[in-house]
Amino acid sequence: MSTGRTKPKWIRVYADGYDLSGFGRTIGPLELTYDEADLTATMSDTVKGYLRNHAQVNLGTLNAVFDNTASTGIHALLGTAGIERVVTVAYGIRAAPAAGDPAFCGQFTQGAYQAADDGGALTVTIPFQGWAADASTSELPSRSSSELSSGDGPGFGIAPLRSTWG
Repeated sequence: MSTGRTKPKWIRVYADGYDLSGFGRTIGPLELTYDEADLTATMSDTVKGYLRNHAQVNLGTLNAVFDNTASTGIHALLGTAGIERVVTVAYGIRAAPAAGDPAFCGQFTQGAYQAADDGGALTVTIPFQGWAADASTSELPSRSSSELSSGDGPGFGIAPLRSTWG
């Protein structure tokens, strides 16, 4: 894993085992918020204290270029709303995502599928709705490229993700 700034061109989006990075324009906002368990002792504490409780995770909206290729286009893969999808957004640090780089992943419900003309280009907007109870922030595991391409991951060359927060 490298360190430093990165650019949107190094972000990869995978949905239900398919790499959608070639179609993607933007995705997000990727949100991770927590309920607060109030730990303030009202009689003696002058500062409010809290403990992080349950996390709520949301993927935001995927904006992409329309493609109607029969089996691999974004229309064929994500054209139906209301379905739960396993989505991973992997962030490469100054290069394509590699083992150890940060990733945002989980199971999210696809809220809609809207195609529109954007100044001559046909685009799609795919909002993911609701908080996924099983979503997590993770990093790509430290495995060799031969292990990642061996097909033992969830179908798109990336091994199952491990949580980085306990």
